Amino acid sequence: MKESLLKSIQYEEWANAIILRCLQQCDEPGERNLQLFAHVLAPQSIWLSRASQEVPSIGLWPDWTLEECAQRMPKFIEMWRKFINNATDEDLRKPVTFKRPGMDQERTIPVYEVVAHLVNHGTYHRGQIILGLKGKIDPLPLTTYIGFLVSLD
Repeated sequence: MKESLLKSIQYEEWANAIILRCLQQCDEPGERNLQLFAHVLAPQSIWLSRASQEVPSIGLWPDWTLEECAQRMPKFIEMWRKFINNATDEDLRKPVTFKRPGMDQERTIPVYEVVAHLVNHGTYHRGQIILGLKGKIDPLPLTTYIGFLVSLD
């Protein structure tokens, strides 16, 4: 299980690095694209806090600059790597409790499903960013999982 989760985190790191470079290359990356990129990164910290049974210290839509995103991105990835490497399979199956905004009822999902959520969440919003970069950069970046796997060859 650890190997699969670490590969998912590696994919997240690879795809976010591509988006970061694209945003850095743009003369005007667009405010919405920056908001979305910060929103891709913030849940990595939020969910890790929850998985560690801590209260998250940042919000879901932080107002970070591109430079702040660039500083936080490797830290969040490294924290996830350390967490996964230090966890047992039993730890990775432990429930993480959360409450979605606007909902009264708490929910739980296991830690390993949190990682799947982070990857899917990131993929969704990276797609929105790529659409927002259309006409600002050429060619548009490829951040698909298959693109990641091919890059490993």
